[in-house]
Amino acid sequence: VFILSLHRKQIANRKLAIQNQYIENQNLGLTMLNQEKDRLLHVVAHDLRNPMIGIKGLAELLQQDTSLPDDVRHQILMMHRASDHGLAIISGLQEHRRESGTSGQVSETISLDGIVEEIVARYQPAAKVKRLRLHTSAEPVSIEIDQMKVTRVIENLLSNAIKFSPHGTKVSVVLARHNSSALVQVSDEGPGFTDEDKHKIYQKYQTLSAKPTDGEESTGLGLSIVKDFVHTFGGELILESAPGKGSTFTLKLPA
Repeated sequence: VFILSLHRKQIANRKLAIQNQYIENQNLGLTMLNQEKDRLLHVVAHDLRNPMIGIKGLAELLQQDTSLPDDVRHQILMMHRASDHGLAIISGLQEHRRESGTSGQVSETISLDGIVEEIVARYQPAAKVKRLRLHTSAEPVSIEIDQMKVTRVIENLLSNAIKFSPHGTKVSVVLARHNSSALVQVSDEGPGFTDEDKHKIYQKYQTLSAKPTDGEESTGLGLSIVKDFVHTFGGELILESAPGKGSTFTLKLPA
């Protein structure tokens, strides 16, 4: 009886081991599928965002041409709104990726100065609409980092600087090396931040005292995501600002 009981127990253990192995294999397959989905989402969001920003900028420039017929101006307005909607969808995809916990680092060696110059070029049309002087200075810097994330961080800082700057003022983007760090500084001559603003600026869905100067949209999500991304880089984001004296965000990255 003892031997029979032991034999049955061994059979049950083998069946359990087979079942556990099957479950483990299934989980591994699901993990690989999830990683592939995440990689595809990363590529699609990154590749679509840049041309969409370009379309929006061109639409903003065309809207300033008062010589165009009303029906053409209306079509341009529709194009501008469609590009805004497209960017909102892309941002939603990127936010979902971040919130789902699948937005791991995709590090590669990039020329950060090339990224900075490309971003500034894409935002020139938006700056021109508001008659902003958009200045850039970039030292050659190679760095190993997640290109999509660092691009989005700098885009967000520059987009905000343009969005909150009064017409005819200056916005500057400067990239420089400092010891073992790369520093990206985005400065504006906008309304600046109050002490109360500084306490909640990196929190989600917060309403700050400053308002976009041309009625641009603001979700209140941007800087909370920026802060999270900078943390994944092992970097630091420093704000220098005072009411009525503009703002300077300094992105410090290990280089």
